[in-house]
Amino acid sequence: TDQRIFAGLRDIGAPNQTGMTSWLPMRRLRDLMIGYIGTTGELGLLGILNVGIPPHSDRAGYAVSPLGGWRRQYGEFTLFSFQREVLAEVAPQLRFVQAERPAQIRLEVGDVSNAAVTPKLNDLAYARTRETSLNNLRFLHALGQQLHLPADERLRTAEFLLDAKIICPLGGNYAVRKNGAEHWTSTALDAEPLGGFANVQAPAGYQSPPLNWFRGLDLDATMTEKAVSVHAEIIMQMPPKKQ
Repeated sequence: TDQRIFAGLRDIGAPNQTGMTSWLPMRRLRDLMIGYIGTTGELGLLGILNVGIPPHSDRAGYAVSPLGGWRRQYGEFTLFSFQREVLAEVAPQLRFVQAERPAQIRLEVGDVSNAAVTPKLNDLAYARTRETSLNNLRFLHALGQQLHLPADERLRTAEFLLDAKIICPLGGNYAVRKNGAEHWTSTALDAEPLGGFANVQAPAGYQSPPLNWFRGLDLDATMTEKAVSVHAEIIMQMPPKKQ
């Protein structure tokens, strides 16, 4: 029989500051993964989620494992979640609807700009972008160390060697600072980053791409032995231009 696997993710909780290992304990999954996954027909691959859950459900279709994983049987749908309230809300809304196009895979993503995990993703993106800007400055410093170029000639020489204009990805301007030994820096790097150098945080008002323009995605795909057909619509809200 045909099997349909579907899932919904409402939000992802931000990890705490102790690092990625803090994502691992089972007791935190309820707070991290707010959503559900379900199927019709046989469980198939989802059978692994059924391990530890009693085979018999209560009158409302619920059953729970000792680790806190919930299952709900609702008509022809079988749902799994770490949140009982999610199953209570979602199950009555499930139904089949006519699709605009046939597809084997469908993906719909809403506006993630206000998700709980977005500030952490923004911090990570800022840290990587900041490192890119610093690498440009390290290149200019290397030109001085290796070729003994005066500071005010390094940017022009670097752009000549690369045949490209060097810009600060943080939106600042590269400039020579003459306090002490002359050195290149960016106006976007004048202040020490929030959180210190070990836990860089984005400054107030900073939004990294694509978080500053992505507002949704609607995608469906069909796969055959000879081809893959994909239809995607991306909702964009471009950030205002700087004056």
